[in-house]
Amino acid sequence: MNKADKDALLDELCVLAKQAGAIIEDVRDDARQNPTEKDHDQGPVTEADLRANAFLRDALAERFPDDLLVTEEDWDLSTEVPRHPSTWYVDPLDGTKDFIRGGPDYSVMIGHATAGVPDVGVVHQPQTGITWAAHVPSRTVYRLDDQGRHDLSAPAKGPETLRIATSRSHPSKAATALAEKLNATAIVKGSVGLKIGLILDGEADLYLSGTTRIKVWDTCGPAALLHAFGGQMTALDGSPLRFFGSAAHKRGIRAGSPAALADHGGRVQAMIDAFLAQRPFS
Repeated sequence: MNKADKDALLDELCVLAKQAGAIIEDVRDDARQNPTEKDHDQGPVTEADLRANAFLRDALAERFPDDLLVTEEDWDLSTEVPRHPSTWYVDPLDGTKDFIRGGPDYSVMIGHATAGVPDVGVVHQPQTGITWAAHVPSRTVYRLDDQGRHDLSAPAKGPETLRIATSRSHPSKAATALAEKLNATAIVKGSVGLKIGLILDGEADLYLSGTTRIKVWDTCGPAALLHAFGGQMTALDGSPLRFFGSAAHKRGIRAGSPAALADHGGRVQAMIDAFLAQRPFS
């Protein structure tokens, strides 16, 4: 993919994410008042989730008819995600619980993987209008806000005291214990994509979670953002995330900036390994 094609693709995906965000905001007040519960204890869903999902599903299917499309509101969790050379992963409204509570920590997330490897990602926060976009092969990553485009690059050195992003809606015993052991500052944030946005914007260093509830549509776009930034997103035990097979990541999440992993990665992983030796993922 040449630069012009890459730029055009990211522009197009940013527009789609913003349009989905506008759909969410248009129905926000009514949707928050009438959530329903998904089957199999998979959490709440609202009219905003469903409308944004339908919009993105139809737009991507029309634009990329030969690609596999995996969206949160359409994919049957009993069905394994097949290996495919070109797959889109969509979470139309990540952070539904925070959305229902009236908070701002929800996002639209679009990710693409080539042969199971995330290479394109877009995360849009409707409440702030901020969008992060990335193309991994070219190491392109930037933020769009009301001041325009800001190309992002990782600092060479991280802070002495680590800042760890943790989940508001899915608190993790592992993340809480590790933050305490590392004497780190915990930053509570909704949406996986917004936690990675904190790392890209220099406001957090790590994101840790021991939950088994995170799915491929929660991680593909954010992983692409972080990988283009030079960081890493893996399972909590350091093993690679898989984007085929089970839709659920069953071994937690560890994500970090390049500086945090270079300066503290060994110590962090040793503590994670010691914790996991005593307790299962939770």
